[in-house]
Amino acid sequence: MFYAKMVIDSSHLVHQKNNQYQQSTAMITLLKMIYQQYETRDNSPLLFAINEYKAAVYQTIICNHQNTNLSQDKINKINKINYKNFSSLLQCDHIASFLDHPLYPTARAKLGFNTQDLYHYTTEFKAKFKLNWIAVPKALSTLSGTLPSFWPSFTDVGLNQSLQHRYTLLPVHPFLIQRLKSLLNSQEIELPFIKAPRSFLTVKPTLSIRTVSITDHNNFHLKLPLDIRTLSTKNIRTIKASTINDGHQVQSLLEYIRSQDIELRNNISLTSEHTGMHVNSQPMLAFILRQYPEQLKNHWIIPIAALGAKNNGKLIIQHLVDDHFNKDINQFLNSYFNLIIHTHLKLWLVYGVALEANQQNSLLVINPTTKNLSLLFKDNDAPRINSKILIKALPQSQDYLKKNHGSTYFN
Repeated sequence: MFYAKMVIDSSHLVHQKNNQYQQSTAMITLLKMIYQQYETRDNSPLLFAINEYKAAVYQTIICNHQNTNLSQDKINKINKINYKNFSSLLQCDHIASFLDHPLYPTARAKLGFNTQDLYHYTTEFKAKFKLNWIAVPKALSTLSGTLPSFWPSFTDVGLNQSLQHRYTLLPVHPFLIQRLKSLLNSQEIELPFIKAPRSFLTVKPTLSIRTVSITDHNNFHLKLPLDIRTLSTKNIRTIKASTINDGHQVQSLLEYIRSQDIELRNNISLTSEHTGMHVNSQPMLAFILRQYPEQLKNHWIIPIAALGAKNNGKLIIQHLVDDHFNKDINQFLNSYFNLIIHTHLKLWLVYGVALEANQQNSLLVINPTTKNLSLLFKDNDAPRINSKILIKALPQSQDYLKKNHGSTYFN
C-alpha cells in the first residue's frame, strides 16, 4: 500500500531540467520515516528494500512520462502492431513494459540503472544500440552449439584476424563493458581479455532487459549478463554457466515429448536454446543465443505478460478478440483456457513436467490464416520434473534424467 500510494501521488518526485528527468529530494523525506523506525546498517535487507522502492517509484514515473508525452502521430505509429517477421514480439514487449507485475510491487525497479541508462538500454524508451566485443582465450571458453553466419569476425570488430587461433569473440552489453575489468578485479578474478575497438550487431532490448533482439535477424535473441538487479536486490542479472546447458536439455526433452504426443505437438512450439558460451564459468562472461521457429515468422506472437497491457486505448486482449474472434470474448476465452489448461495439465499429470509460471517466457501464438491459438515456450531452464511419472510415460526419457541428475527434477 505504501508503494502504491507513492506511485499515485508522486508525480512531483521528479522534475525536468534541460529535457532530462532528474530526481527531486521529496522521496528522501518520505523514506526517512522508515529510516527512523528501523535499523538500516550498511547492506541490511531493509536498506536494500528502501533503495528498491526508490528506484521503482522514480523509474516508473520517468517511463510513464515518456509514454504519455509522445505525440499522437508517434503513438499511433508505435501502437500499430505488425506481426510480419517476428515484429509483434518487440512491439508487445514495449507495450507490456508499462504494465506493473501482478504480484511483485517493485518490479519496475532496475537497480543499477540511472536515468540515462533507462533512455539507452530499455524497451520503454524503444532503445537501439550496438554490442561491444572482447576477445577471450579459447582455452578458458566453453561453447555449445553453432555460432550463426552473422557472428562477427575479428576484422569486423577491429582486431587482427590472427587472434582467432588463440582467442574467441564474446559479446558484452555496452552498460557492462566500461566496468568489466574492475568488476572482475573486485572478485579477484584474473582473466586476460582484449577489448575490441569497434562495436558490432545492432540490437533492441526486450522486456527482459538483458535479452536483446538482433535487429537484422529478428528471430534471434541474445541473452547477456548485466550487473543490475530486478525483482529483488538479490536477483542480479548475470548468467550461470549451468543454465546454458539446462535450457537446451529441457528444450530437448520437451521436443521429444512433442514428438510422441500429437496434441502437444499442435499446442506447443519451442525456441532453440542450443547455442551459448561461458568463460571459465564466470557469470559476467557468458551468453545464450535463442532462435525462434522460422515457421512462426508471420504469426502473431504475444507474451502472456502483455495481454493486460493497454495499446491505443484498449487492452491487447481486447484487440485480439476484436481482430481474430469477431469480437466474441467467450469464444476467445474458451479457446485460450482450453489451450492453457490442457497443455499444462497434460505436461504435469501425464509426463510429470511442470514449467515455470512465467508470463514473460510464455507466449501466445495466433495463426493469421486459421486463427488457431498455440503456445510458444522459451528460457525453460528450471522446470520441476517428477521422474517416476516421466519414465512411466516415456521410458526412453531415462537418458535425459541421467544427464541432468539433480539439476531440474525430483522424484
